[in-house]
Amino acid sequence: MSQMLKDTITAGVIGTLATYLPIWQWEGTRWMGAIALSVATWIILVAMEPEPNKKGS
Repeated sequence: MSQMLKDTITAGVIGTLATYLPIWQWEGTRWMGAIALSVATWIILVAMEPEPNKKGS
């Protein structure tokens, strides 16, 4: 499985489950919060990926 697919799945799970935290009051907009948190998590995960080694260059 590619790293990008793993990051996408992880971001989706984190974003969806984070909306159930009791520190937020989601009055009917839980799905929008889940999408926003998923996108933010995905961006962070992709930004933290190590650079591939370029041997021979």
